[in-house]
Amino acid sequence: MARRSVEIKKIEDRSKRQVTFTKRRQGLFKKAGELHSKCNADVAVIAFSLAGNAYAFGDPSVPSVLDRYYKAAAAPPENPAPVAGESTAAERKVGEMLEKVVETRDGGQRAWDREVDKLGFGEIEEVKIAMEEMKKRIVLQQRRILFESSNLQ
Repeated sequence: MARRSVEIKKIEDRSKRQVTFTKRRQGLFKKAGELHSKCNADVAVIAFSLAGNAYAFGDPSVPSVLDRYYKAAAAPPENPAPVAGESTAAERKVGEMLEKVVETRDGGQRAWDREVDKLGFGEIEEVKIAMEEMKKRIVLQQRRILFESSNLQ
């Protein structure tokens, strides 16, 4: 029997969608297990059903894979970052700008705009990089908190 190509589109019938989800989830977990077995890779897969139920598969375990991921994501980049407690000039500049915005409270956006208008091109690039790094750290911390709170439930 030849395989036929199935068009990928949303299944409108809710019960058929749930059956497909269950079958595909089992297949996905099986493939993840095979990847671990054949390649000795640590694997974690998390899927949420339509009802909001969480299903997870991990080899060796989901928490150990996520811990490893968070540690790798928190590791310093190739270019050495400042020692903990130290900040780069760009980070200090962003901090100063945010302090001024917070101090004004009313018209905070205007205060931010005035501070940005004072920067030259090179300083703007440094601030942009510093803000991207801060965003990564914020997202990482948010994920840690969500992960820890989900383990408590």
